[in-house]
Amino acid sequence: MNCTNNACTRYEIIDYLKGFSIIIIITMHLVTGNLTLLPSAIKTLSRAGGGGVHIFIFCSGFGLYISYLKKPKGYIEFIKNRLKKIYIPYVIIVIVSYFIPIMYDGENRFAALLSHIFLYKMFIPEFINSFGPFWFISTIFQFYIIFIPLCYVKKNLEDTIFFILAAIINVCWWLLLALTGKQDDRLWLSQFPEYILLFVLGMYVAEMFYIGKRPIINNRIYCLIIAIATFGIGGDITLESGVLKAFNDIFSFVGCCSIALFFYGDNIINRFCVYVASFSYELYLVHMIVFAIMRSMFITKSLIGQLELGIFALLISIWIAKSYSKLLHRIC
Repeated sequence: MNCTNNACTRYEIIDYLKGFSIIIIITMHLVTGNLTLLPSAIKTLSRAGGGGVHIFIFCSGFGLYISYLKKPKGYIEFIKNRLKKIYIPYVIIVIVSYFIPIMYDGENRFAALLSHIFLYKMFIPEFINSFGPFWFISTIFQFYIIFIPLCYVKKNLEDTIFFILAAIINVCWWLLLALTGKQDDRLWLSQFPEYILLFVLGMYVAEMFYIGKRPIINNRIYCLIIAIATFGIGGDITLESGVLKAFNDIFSFVGCCSIALFFYGDNIINRFCVYVASFSYELYLVHMIVFAIMRSMFITKSLIGQLELGIFALLISIWIAKSYSKLLHRIC
């Protein structure tokens, strides 16, 4: 990764990874939810898009810490900023989803809405995925709560010790899930210890960029080899039921990052991913509403018809997300 122009101040590689992560996440949701006539092998392959969540958490750690290094904030100021930029757009979409019947099929619709507004859905299995795959938002808010204390701990510990401590917490959490059989439980998988190592890794990379030490990765063959190796190992773990599945996150992250870096040299892909990154959060929020509405309004029993509808749904999602992002910027 290397930047040599003025775009470096935006850390293009991180924007690229963020955009790439959202693209593979929504593609996974499209394939598994809307493109039902695709071959089962393609559906299985699309599950690798879940690694986009791991990349996004890594990018979140990077983005938050690089901002903190440039302009440190107190805890209250930081939380206020996150509420304005993340919570308000999220709650608006949840309220919109509340009034769309197909977005929730449970019995306690209003209770589900309250669980989002007051941020306690992360502790209730019935509501964790209500109105869409918003479990991820719960995880991000947990990191917001601990971020400033985490910065304080990092400042007062040697870098190696801090990183090892994060790794120990993460591995202990994986062991807990494996031993208790919770490795498939979304509620448990949504808690911050599941991803703390990736978040802290993002913080470390941010510090490297901040002091001018930017790693250079320019060998696409190495990236491809790493991707094949990690997906080969991680794929076996993912497809296995049982305790090994709890340890798949690191393989998923490395594999998806390697694929992303493999395509990083392509100018068209670069520009598209960086473009999507500018409204990636809004795209994550709105895409499931669009997919659900399109699926309910247009029923097709041909693969070509589903593919055409899927492409149309993607384009509509991007347009709505971009418009929503502009609206939020004007208001906030």
